[in-house]
Amino acid sequence: MKIGTGKAPTRLLLDRLARAIDECLENGGLVVGVLPTGYGKTSFVRHKLISRIAREGLRVAHVLPLRAIVSEAAVKAASAAKGLGASDVVGFQAGVLVKGVAKSPYLARDYMIVTVDSFALSFYGIPVYELMRSAWHSDVAYTLARSFNLLILDEYHLMVSGDGEAEDDEIDLLRKQAGVITSIVREYVGSGRCVAVFTATLPPSLLEAVLSNAGVKSNVWLVGYGDRQWKLYQRLLSVLGKIAVRLEEHIGFDRGFEAEHCGCIDTIVKRAEVVDSVVDLGALLDELKGRFESGAKSVFIAFNSWRRAYKTFSEWGSRLERELGCKPVLVTGKMSEEQRHDKLEKVEKLLKDGDRVCLFATQVVEAGVDLDFDILVSEAAPLPALIQRAGRVARHRKPSDINTIIIVYDDAEKLRIVNGIYDTDATRETLNLVVNVLGCRVFDGCRGCLDWRCGGVDGCETVWQLLGDLDSKVYSVKVKAAEPSTELEQLLRRLSTLAEPPRKIVKVLDEKLNGSFVRKSTLIPLLPPSDMVVDGREVSEREVEELLGRLVAVDSRFIRKYGERYLEHQDGSVKAVLVTLDEGRLRLRVRSDVSLYELAERPLYTMWRLAVYTDARLLLGFLLKRDVYDRENGLRVV
Repeated sequence: MKIGTGKAPTRLLLDRLARAIDECLENGGLVVGVLPTGYGKTSFVRHKLISRIAREGLRVAHVLPLRAIVSEAAVKAASAAKGLGASDVVGFQAGVLVKGVAKSPYLARDYMIVTVDSFALSFYGIPVYELMRSAWHSDVAYTLARSFNLLILDEYHLMVSGDGEAEDDEIDLLRKQAGVITSIVREYVGSGRCVAVFTATLPPSLLEAVLSNAGVKSNVWLVGYGDRQWKLYQRLLSVLGKIAVRLEEHIGFDRGFEAEHCGCIDTIVKRAEVVDSVVDLGALLDELKGRFESGAKSVFIAFNSWRRAYKTFSEWGSRLERELGCKPVLVTGKMSEEQRHDKLEKVEKLLKDGDRVCLFATQVVEAGVDLDFDILVSEAAPLPALIQRAGRVARHRKPSDINTIIIVYDDAEKLRIVNGIYDTDATRETLNLVVNVLGCRVFDGCRGCLDWRCGGVDGCETVWQLLGDLDSKVYSVKVKAAEPSTELEQLLRRLSTLAEPPRKIVKVLDEKLNGSFVRKSTLIPLLPPSDMVVDGREVSEREVEELLGRLVAVDSRFIRKYGERYLEHQDGSVKAVLVTLDEGRLRLRVRSDVSLYELAERPLYTMWRLAVYTDARLLLGFLLKRDVYDRENGLRVV
């Protein structure tokens, strides 16, 4: 579908999904949509809902897990709304700037695209717009966040994942994520409104972690791609049956979609050395050369770690350009939103023009980015992540002989390649399942054909059937370990009273939730050095927006581990850049007395106190050293 033309894609299961949402809006309940990557569910639903909002005054919150996905979705929604003559209905809320789309701080627009963390803050009366102020309009944020007719939890598998640095971290994070999403679902479904959960890769236990504790019975609609007998759907139907007053299901294939988009893809599992955070692509070079000689023009090299992405790009980017004739491009989460947007536009143009391109990227390209590559080289990861990455291969066409998916790992036992990013057990079991279905006895060199998208292709095994096995062997065990926290439930009820002052709430969020309802920790803005940043300098609104566009967001773990390497600091203090209003004029203020230790250990409270005591209109960020930032590729690895 071309956004903004007033046309929506025609697919069998999308029509079923639209009917389910219509019935859910009328009667209340839960819609679960499990559809392949590239099937068009988000575009279809967006078009249908914006049309309905314009006619009926419906309110919709479209909640997404990542800022990068919100940014792209907001641009597409604004374009669609303009094409339908409803430009004023779309707004977004996330810690980024999106040019041409209205930011709606209190979630006041009728079609809101928002990160899950921003939605959760507003849901508990903590307006993102006023977070760094001494007084909040909590009642406004609280009321508007609970006033939507439809709540869409899109890319749900990324919202409730529990991926952490160690087993205890994973369980604690999953407990927090599930607890917060549970309270939101309970409020919406319990009050007779509609919640829709969308994903292409849903381990049923991660949905059970929320529904089993929500304590509500409701109407349930399940629209799924595939075979009802798959273990994935048997498990999912069991989970949904426990809360359903009435359960309607439509699980099946779409032969038209399969004819255009589905097929077996040559899949290889390969061991690669990782030395000093550089993945040795030498072991894959002959394979890549052969594919490019056969007509391939693009490869997406997916990394779990920003450091490995940056260092492997630095080591191999130029070499691949010489060997394959491709333009190397790096996209990671350690660059500004502006840089990411420009890089992805560049890649999109290269692909469209038929030029050769090698994209080195992290999870920011894993979901919500509509790019189509010939080859995927991916570091080993849990199956849901691999399916999302594989969804960028032959995305808009039927797979052919040039298409290949190569999964690389470093050590089959320790899997250091996923440390601190993904669940090691889920990744190891994923490799076992893939290798077994390909009929191999060992990981290294295992090769065969797999259907990574559909599951209805004759003579080709599908990875979708493996999701049920992975769920029963790994995720179900993980969910059982993450029993609901009474302390968390009490905290959420306490926040819902709107009785606590901002100072106390911010301290509690830091102490109990690491500053975030669903992330591992709150995000901390870092500001690249600039001649513009001078204490007392008068600035315009445009210049402030320019500085905001350059910010790089990191979490408290990064500050704890690398703060002294990356931030301007002296005697344990770092520099903060703020915007103040002085006699009607905007001015930059540079503070040099912010404790690096406090920023790492109590980031949210440290930022709040700094902004409030300075009477700042805005905290821009903490100043980076000059030698750690690359204007093209963001943070350097130092």
